[in-house]
Amino acid sequence: MATKNKNEGVWPVMLTPFTKGNSIDWSGLDQLIDWYLAADITGLFAVCGSSEMLDLNVDERISLADYTLQSVSNKVPVIVSGVFGDSLDEQIELIKIMDGLGAEAVICLVNQFAKENDPSNSWKMNVEYVLKQTDNIKLGLYECPLPFHRLLSIEETKWAAETGRFVWMKETSENPKIFSQKVHAAQNSLLKILNADARFLLESLNDGGAGYCGIATNFYPNLLSWMCLHYNDQNNYVNALQDFFNNNQPIIDHKYLQNGKVFLQISGLDILTDCRVNSFDFSDLEYNDLNHLRENIKQMELALN
Repeated sequence: MATKNKNEGVWPVMLTPFTKGNSIDWSGLDQLIDWYLAADITGLFAVCGSSEMLDLNVDERISLADYTLQSVSNKVPVIVSGVFGDSLDEQIELIKIMDGLGAEAVICLVNQFAKENDPSNSWKMNVEYVLKQTDNIKLGLYECPLPFHRLLSIEETKWAAETGRFVWMKETSENPKIFSQKVHAAQNSLLKILNADARFLLESLNDGGAGYCGIATNFYPNLLSWMCLHYNDQNNYVNALQDFFNNNQPIIDHKYLQNGKVFLQISGLDILTDCRVNSFDFSDLEYNDLNHLRENIKQMELALN
């Protein structure tokens, strides 16, 4: 594990391989889990945005969480999203199911606790109801951008931290100042806040962030883990690695999340590149870009080792 605290470090956002028949490819998932575990990761985030969770039905979400937990077999902690449904009671039921499978924490999508334009008080009232109905289940927060992007305010972050029930948060403002303010608001609580934007990973770690949980984990988890371990070293590679993240983010973003599956296929995983959320064609130039990225990752890993 990448750090002493099991909530800190790098948490890959897991992809979901599919078969030609558009069902979950369990054999491909086994390969993907092995690929993640071969890196120096802290834990895994299953049934997340990159897992295409909003395009999975309830049974698929539960099966995906259960299979991942069984396959990982406590090698690292696994967290899973567990707040879906038209009513709070449906969300509560799923939280309990996911917890019963053995998840380290059940992650709550911030945008599922209130409608898009509901005020903060409504959001808090609904969260309080969920907390009362879920006993002492460990929970997390995810500022998921879909179906709409609801970001927690600094005050809401502080309030959530003070409940004592939330232990993990994926912050997605892509704003270093706001990220830092939220980390400060959660100080001296159980809530660990992770950055989702590798372009300011170094800055976020220096500001007290608990690590990284974002799409770049499907390309270079080892490099991200190295940064989380060594960001405070007096080492020229720290700044060079941050430059690497900045320079390669456009390739990571381009046609994600399908490009992640293309990259992993190029890297030797026997998975299809089919997705439910998007379907892109890739030109020879785009394949070359991903191959070039793979070679640059290898060179950077060799330099760091």
